Amino acid sequence: MSESESSASSFSSAGGSSIASDNTDSRALNALQSGEEQDEFDDLDPSNKSIQETVFSTVYTLTKNKTLDSSLRLAAVKVVLEYLQLFRILFNSSWAWKINKKLWIYKAIQWTLFKQLIIPNGYDSFITFFYFLAALIIVTLVATIWAAVVLKGDDARSVWVRRIIGTLQLFAMVVYTVFWVAILDYGIFFWDCQWTNLGKGLPVHHMYFTNQSCLALPHLAHMIFAGFLVVMFCAATLMMSVGYTDLNPMTRNWLASADAVASMKILALKMVIVLVGTGEI
Repeated sequence: MSESESSASSFSSAGGSSIASDNTDSRALNALQSGEEQDEFDDLDPSNKSIQETVFSTVYTLTKNKTLDSSLRLAAVKVVLEYLQLFRILFNSSWAWKINKKLWIYKAIQWTLFKQLIIPNGYDSFITFFYFLAALIIVTLVATIWAAVVLKGDDARSVWVRRIIGTLQLFAMVVYTVFWVAILDYGIFFWDCQWTNLGKGLPVHHMYFTNQSCLALPHLAHMIFAGFLVVMFCAATLMMSVGYTDLNPMTRNWLASADAVASMKILALKMVIVLVGTGEI
């Protein structure tokens, strides 16, 4: 009698476990069909991982340089130059400031926005330098993505790859952390037009290059490309700020930030200042 009860109990337990397992599997299948676990499976998607890894590897390749990060003098130069560029953005002749451009101090910091050095040479020089700058930025980004992929392989051990990466890091530091304000200001200057004339039915010309119409070729084409470059450059610059985030309290990077979100918000606010403040020379 006890043996039969034991057998029945074992059978009942096994049957209950099987039923419970079937129910669990059924719920899992239903969840998959309803899309409730889609986010989890997105994380397992190899294509998503490859894109994320490429982006993170690119940012890491451009920003992580112990020699550049640990230099106190270089950090001080970055801070001072960024401040001077923002200062020149806010204090320009398009606002109601009474500025004496003959002052030596004003002339001394004029070069921080290098459009001031290019514009007096004429419209053609302004356009030529812009496309030269755009080519450098695009080629560097493409080369960095390639280098980030190479870092995963054995080729990263070669001397010439390390030299290329070192050059890219130096260029990225100059473009995305030192003179990003001047470059952004240069691109936005294409859109500095007499937009108030639209409501008056008058031609819309550039504020400085008055012989160029902002609604006609060739300046319209330059404006569109400049807008594309500005968006791409802002995105890359914001990503660079994330790359300088470091949670290690013993880091030797003088400008490291512990909060990536806060760093991006501050940088985005500075970009808005440049967007609003860019004007005549």
